[in-house]
Amino acid sequence: GIVEPVDDETCVVTFGGETLRTLGVFVGMVGVDFTVEDPPELADHLARMAERFLRAAGAAGDARRSEPGPLA
Repeated sequence: GIVEPVDDETCVVTFGGETLRTLGVFVGMVGVDFTVEDPPELADHLARMAERFLRAAGAAGDARRSEPGPLA
C-alpha cells in the first residue's frame, strides 16, 4: 500500500485487495482506528463483520457471566 502522512497522528493509506473480505481482514489486523473513505461497499462489509464479531463476543460474554467467578 501507499502511506501518505497527513499530520503527526494521521495518515492516509491506499491499498487494494482481491475481495472485500480480504480488505476487511487486513484492516482489522492492523490494530489501529481507521475510517473507510472508499469504496462504500467496504464500509458495508465491515459493518456486517462487526455485527458478526459482536454476536460472537456477546455469546462468549453471556457464558462467562453465567459461570461463577473468583469473587462469586
